[in-house]
Amino acid sequence: MTNKLIKLANYLNKSGFTKEAIAVKNLIPLFVYGTLREGEKNHHMLEDAEFLGNKTLPGFVRTKGAGPAIVPGDKDDFIEGELYQVGPEVLEKIDEYEGDEYPRELAILEDESEVNVYVYRPKE
Repeated sequence: MTNKLIKLANYLNKSGFTKEAIAVKNLIPLFVYGTLREGEKNHHMLEDAEFLGNKTLPGFVRTKGAGPAIVPGDKDDFIEGELYQVGPEVLEKIDEYEGDEYPRELAILEDESEVNVYVYRPKE
């Protein structure tokens, strides 16, 4: 990223335009709830990511998969997790790790922000 883009992204972020700053940086919001969380065995995959806080993802419920897994649930269901902003390279690495049964999908957090999340979709 060029120096001018970094300055623009920093200005936007300080001015309260967080989503725009993320877009300028070409960063992607990623919600994690399992082994990618801080203190868990795969958190190292997020070492270049920026932690944005603990968040709530409504409409999903935990289930059993190859590891920690979530699936769509009822409107009253929710998952607690962490939000990071990641670069395309990090996301590509995690996509490969998660595999076909955990595709990355768009979802809406409790604060109405749009994020990427890995949802369990078992092969039939």
